[in-house]
Amino acid sequence: MNANDKLSFCTDYRSEKYFPGSIHLNGGDENDKIEVLGKSTFNNSSRHYYVVKFLSTGYIKRINSSQLSHKIDDPLKPTVYGRGVIGEGRYNANINGKHTKEGGLWYNMMMRCYSESYLKKTPTYKECEVCDRWLYFQNFCEDIQYLEGYNLWLEDSTKYVLDKDYKIKGNKLYSPETCMFISSSLNTIISNESKHKYIGISPEGIEFTFNNMRIFAEEHELKRQGIGAVINGDQLTHRGWKFEKLY
Repeated sequence: MNANDKLSFCTDYRSEKYFPGSIHLNGGDENDKIEVLGKSTFNNSSRHYYVVKFLSTGYIKRINSSQLSHKIDDPLKPTVYGRGVIGEGRYNANINGKHTKEGGLWYNMMMRCYSESYLKKTPTYKECEVCDRWLYFQNFCEDIQYLEGYNLWLEDSTKYVLDKDYKIKGNKLYSPETCMFISSSLNTIISNESKHKYIGISPEGIEFTFNNMRIFAEEHELKRQGIGAVINGDQLTHRGWKFEKLY
């Protein structure tokens, strides 16, 4: 291995405790063990740096010898509700103890699907899941950039939400194929639409009543998002149609 490689190491040294192949408890945790692979040779490192491997995930990391007596973070360990992995890459889930915009979005998605306390309060999310790819935070951040509505969310995350069932009614899976960003106001309308009745007036002046915006939109070649925008007052008409909420 090239000495310029950050994870390069040598095994020709003596150590009673941290010799090559020695196994140690990570922070005293019996279920989390690390193996010392050797001493780091990266940039002619001092003898106080080691290269270790986390046995549970196989992740390899260069650390200072003083860290070996403390708990060492494994970026591939599923630490978020026992499923989510922060990973190592260009995206940060937290900075200075606070969620980043992407981190908050990801944590909230994970909470809705896997937090026992949240599911007790909000049983409508039972059976909801996050696709395998999005359990890895780095993948999630890469993928959401290509979702419809992403730029609007990026501009003002207080007015837009990640939605899993606007495209596919009743969908229970968060994934790149099923999700998009929609306005918070439209999301509220969608959540409550089964409780309400609406009136729609066509460009020809024909009046309709309905309580399911999705079905009505499909039947009349409209967009549910457009109907919601008119009902919410964000625009006057949608494809010549006027809408209002009766109750």
